[in-house]
Amino acid sequence: MAEKLQQMNQLTSDENQFSTDYLIKVKRSRVGFMDRAKLTKETNEFCKEEGIINTEDKSVKEREFEALAGGEIVILDKDEESASNEDQCWIKEACTNPGPNACGYGWPNPAGGGISAHQLSATVVCVECCVETTPGCCRKMFPDVCICQDITHKTVLMDCILGNDTHEIDYKDPSGSVVRQTIQFNAFNPEGNPRALRLHVHAHDNFQDMTMIMHAAASGYWHHATLKNNMLLQFGKRCHILDLPSDVFPMDIGVNFLETESGNFILNQEDQIISTNTLIVTGAVDPQTLHPDIQKLCQGFQVVKSEMVPANQSYADVSTFKLSPVRDIAPVGMQMTSCCTQQVVSSITGACIQWTNPVTGTAIHVHLVVTDDAETDLTCCNSNGNVGCSPLYPACCECNCPCADITSAEIFRECLSRPLVLRKPITQDSIANNDLGALHASNLIRAMGNLQGANGGSLGYVANFHGDAPGPCGAFSCCPHGSSLEFLPWHRLYSVQMDTELRTQSTGVTSSTAAQPFTPATLPYWDWTTNSAGTGPMTALPDLVSS
Repeated sequence: MAEKLQQMNQLTSDENQFSTDYLIKVKRSRVGFMDRAKLTKETNEFCKEEGIINTEDKSVKEREFEALAGGEIVILDKDEESASNEDQCWIKEACTNPGPNACGYGWPNPAGGGISAHQLSATVVCVECCVETTPGCCRKMFPDVCICQDITHKTVLMDCILGNDTHEIDYKDPSGSVVRQTIQFNAFNPEGNPRALRLHVHAHDNFQDMTMIMHAAASGYWHHATLKNNMLLQFGKRCHILDLPSDVFPMDIGVNFLETESGNFILNQEDQIISTNTLIVTGAVDPQTLHPDIQKLCQGFQVVKSEMVPANQSYADVSTFKLSPVRDIAPVGMQMTSCCTQQVVSSITGACIQWTNPVTGTAIHVHLVVTDDAETDLTCCNSNGNVGCSPLYPACCECNCPCADITSAEIFRECLSRPLVLRKPITQDSIANNDLGALHASNLIRAMGNLQGANGGSLGYVANFHGDAPGPCGAFSCCPHGSSLEFLPWHRLYSVQMDTELRTQSTGVTSSTAAQPFTPATLPYWDWTTNSAGTGPMTALPDLVSS
């Protein structure tokens, strides 16, 4: 070794004595904690403060290397090219250089001759693209691959890398549960909206469903002094609107996500840094000023401007299900009979999501945990168990979950979303036929009247979601009558929303009968194909509705 070093030191700087190789390292996949442990001790020691990425080495020409080093996009041959049968089009790779670059030392040529091998390397990201000699061949033979000559800018290259497909990774939370997270980019958005990255995690443990959307300006920039309200955290009952932090880079998050997916491993605790935060509402936001993807997602949610600050709660505090002390709803008209009472229980409103660690270190991701400054309330029911209540009145708690049964986050979420009572059918002559019963019909009519004046006119606001234009959905009505796939699920959700609004105004009637249970005001339904006589379809709306 000493002799070789001496030979190297004797070399002059004359470039004729060097044979320069140009090498690029194509980023392919992330290395997680479990695979890091399989690497040599020296590698782990050297990279103890850095992430590790599997790369593929490719030799390139000097002009290609210089173009990459200058930030240009370069089209390179693949080691094994895929081609059409007639070789009218084939697959190459479009690459660009996000850094870093390196220059190797000039070691003596082991083959002799006094020429040193000097190696220059650059780290690049690449995506497959198609080159064609016959127009239309690429779209026919490789429909899911970008056309190379169309990739003229890094924005287009990132569109090709991230695409429109939904990608998935799995991670372990501290409880040991394996959680799946998805990501989707709106590349080549045909509607012309600014590019946006969407991340989603399903509810698990004490965490609720959460969706994060980050979007760029129309110019393509993700950070700009005039770009505001370009980040969404949607969970619970709110859409929290924030300004995208200056150290969060959505394109890096997207590429990192794909590299983690390619690594085909589950993110362990050692791969994550947990960051626990609280969202503080600072004001209101006009939904019409937000990105169209955010507007669509936040229909029916409270949209607020928020600020994210460090929380004074630990991960265990947020992730562990715990009901706050039970509160009754007496201030707003507590419903009570000798058989049952309604009460309100609360739980922390929390959610979590994974994004790229913005600083160096072995942790690949930040496990971002957020809580809402408003707790999630749930109305539940207590059966009093008095003599004569059961089985004479078995439906006493039919309208709400029994409070005693709410022992886990899963049951809490189920009670929040369940249809609380079965819908009752009515006929065209529903009043004459007493389809609902006098108590139910009276409560329903009273609730509809209350809803008209509640919260500035909640009934009109909910009704406008269906067909008013311009309205909550801009120049078009919100209901998807032109979509056969969305029509039924959209209107089912719309009915649930209306039913929920009605229940918030349900007054209930406590009769003189000691054991009379609470009767909620819920929406009925009717079969328009059958009239009261059963001789054909209805000829008019049910009289309960029209009156």
